[in-house]
Amino acid sequence: MFLKLGRTLALALLVDGTAAAAVDRRIVGGNAANPGDFPFVVYIDLNKTPWCAGTLLDGSTVLTGLPLRLTTA
Repeated sequence: MFLKLGRTLALALLVDGTAAAAVDRRIVGGNAANPGDFPFVVYIDLNKTPWCAGTLLDGSTVLTGLPLRLTTA
């Protein structure tokens, strides 16, 4: 389950250029990142709603800053 999720998240970020965030004027002196600059960073949404971000540790493990439990029916 998590292997599939990790691969899906990684591929979604590499393929979908719309995953890039809008420029935030509150960040001073920062630079915009291009798709693929940080291939270990993943974006997780739940029902097309931004939910959290994480770090891809390997092909089946995503480290997030909040507890994440996925269940299947």
